[in-house]
Amino acid sequence: MTLRARWIRFTIWFWTRAVQLLPRVVVFYVLIRVLTEPIGEMSSDDWGEMPIAR
Repeated sequence: MTLRARWIRFTIWFWTRAVQLLPRVVVFYVLIRVLTEPIGEMSSDDWGEMPIAR
Protein backbone atom coordinates (compact mmCIF):
# COMPACT_ATOMS: atom_id res chain seq x y z
CA MET A 1 0.00 0.00 0.00
CA THR A 2 1.46 3.33 -0.95
CA LEU A 3 1.89 6.17 1.49
CA ARG A 4 -0.69 8.28 -0.33
CA ALA A 5 -3.31 5.53 -0.18
CA ARG A 6 -2.73 5.13 3.55
CA TRP A 7 -3.03 8.90 4.04
CA ILE A 8 -6.32 8.99 2.12
CA ARG A 9 -7.71 6.10 4.16
CA PHE A 10 -6.65 7.78 7.40
CA THR A 11 -8.22 11.08 6.34
CA ILE A 12 -11.54 9.41 5.48
CA TRP A 13 -11.52 7.49 8.78
CA PHE A 14 -10.64 10.62 10.75
CA TRP A 15 -13.47 12.68 9.23
CA THR A 16 -16.07 9.94 9.73
CA ARG A 17 -15.07 9.76 13.40
CA ALA A 18 -15.13 13.55 13.74
CA VAL A 19 -18.61 13.77 12.24
CA GLN A 20 -19.85 11.07 14.62
CA LEU A 21 -18.37 12.79 17.68
CA LEU A 22 -19.26 16.38 16.78
CA PRO A 23 -22.89 16.33 18.06
CA ARG A 24 -21.76 14.88 21.40
CA VAL A 25 -19.11 17.58 21.77
CA VAL A 26 -21.63 20.32 21.00
CA VAL A 27 -24.19 18.94 23.47
CA PHE A 28 -21.50 18.55 26.13
CA TYR A 29 -20.29 22.13 25.58
CA VAL A 30 -23.81 23.55 25.81
CA LEU A 31 -24.49 21.58 29.00
CA ILE A 32 -21.29 22.89 30.59
CA ARG A 33 -22.14 26.46 29.61
CA VAL A 34 -25.66 26.19 31.05
CA LEU A 35 -24.54 24.52 34.27
CA THR A 36 -21.57 26.80 34.96
CA GLU A 37 -23.42 30.03 34.23
CA PRO A 38 -25.40 31.26 37.24
CA ILE A 39 -29.06 31.94 36.52
CA GLY A 40 -28.72 35.50 37.87
CA GLU A 41 -26.04 36.27 35.27
CA MET A 42 -28.47 35.64 32.42
CA SER A 43 -29.44 39.15 31.44
CA SER A 44 -32.25 40.11 29.09
CA ASP A 45 -29.62 40.37 26.33
CA ASP A 46 -29.33 36.59 26.25
CA TRP A 47 -33.05 36.32 25.52
CA GLY A 48 -33.03 39.02 22.86
CA GLU A 49 -35.11 42.10 23.49
CA MET A 50 -38.13 40.20 24.78
CA PRO A 51 -39.38 41.58 28.10
CA ILE A 52 -39.28 38.84 30.71
CA ALA A 53 -41.35 38.86 33.88
CA ARG A 54 -39.07 38.10 36.79
